[in-house]
Amino acid sequence: MNTLLNASPIHIGAVLFEGFEFLDFYGPLELFGLLEDQARITVTAAKTDPIASSYAPCGVAEARVRVRSRRDRSARETGQLRGR
Repeated sequence: MNTLLNASPIHIGAVLFEGFEFLDFYGPLELFGLLEDQARITVTAAKTDPIASSYAPCGVAEARVRVRSRRDRSARETGQLRGR
């Protein structure tokens, strides 16, 4: 029995950022897409608006992630930032 076929799908989070390399981003995702039901891919970014690649095409994230600054991390470590 093939355990890969019976396993839960893996979840892959891919993060888009301004100036990303189009082929470097979408090439590996295409390969994971061949796994069909064995992999779930979520494209994320700091915004859900179109994000320019280093070439002309843009990418669009399906989910937004909050990007924390170094100041936020430092404040959290010292207890100055609560509940964010």
